[in-house]
Amino acid sequence: MISIIIPSRNERFLVPTVRDVLAKARGDVEVIVVLDGYWEHDLPEDPRLKILHHGAPHGMRAAINAAVAMSRGQYLLKADAHTMWDDGFDLKLVADYHEDNWILIPRRYALEPEQWVIDETNKKYPIDYHYLSEPFAKYGDSVPGLHGTAWTARREDRKHIEIDEELASQGSAWFVSRKCWDWLGPQDASLYGNFWFENQEMSLKAWMRGGAQMVTKRTWYGHLYKGRRYGRGYSTAGMGHEAATAFCAWFWLTDQPLKGRTRTMRQLLERFAPIPTWTDIDAILDRARRELTNPYQVAA
Repeated sequence: MISIIIPSRNERFLVPTVRDVLAKARGDVEVIVVLDGYWEHDLPEDPRLKILHHGAPHGMRAAINAAVAMSRGQYLLKADAHTMWDDGFDLKLVADYHEDNWILIPRRYALEPEQWVIDETNKKYPIDYHYLSEPFAKYGDSVPGLHGTAWTARREDRKHIEIDEELASQGSAWFVSRKCWDWLGPQDASLYGNFWFENQEMSLKAWMRGGAQMVTKRTWYGHLYKGRRYGRGYSTAGMGHEAATAFCAWFWLTDQPLKGRTRTMRQLLERFAPIPTWTDIDAILDRARRELTNPYQVAA
């Protein structure tokens, strides 16, 4: 069984997302929707659907952790509440999941939500790869960070590889076995905030502990590009994202102690080099060790 986890906060497209997931799944699934501080009355009646309601919003990480705790599946698929899916996506993900220390990411397209179709005219898509942007480059934040950025050149260079390594991802969908989830541990809102850097927390744990994050191009999902038109369900306001951004950069770039670590950040970056913005890996990592600090001022 696959447990499909959908955290939701004031989501305009939750109902079509749930209907789509239920219609496209071909195997044994349960869908767990977390209504985080609000209610949705138009969800379909389906024995595969479970609803977890938080009277007050707890945040996305807490919603994911709570849904996993009540799930029964051998596999877990987290999906944003504004996504459209490939027919039979569930069986395709299981077929392409080869190791219990993998995080598997499906190919991503842009979703046109009003028509509920993927936008095949947008040349930015499909998105198969992301890189971690150089941490001192500003990316809309007041502090340095490791932002997942679409890597178009790698998509073109490696388009013949159907299941491939991916350095980072956007976080709107990921697939793991329950063994992998237990190995990685629950998501940590105390350090990463309630919303920010979901994939960096997961993927870097996996990579540094000898696992991997992989992309499969054999199945896909469409993800809403929100922008100003649709806004966010989970707002970044008050979610602790500035401290989370600084913590994420400090912790990973300075190779802080991590149980089960088998790789350094330098080894991981060299595995994917050349990486856009990383003109000199050693110089950037040396700067990180000199300048970055733990914003919480406690041992991580």
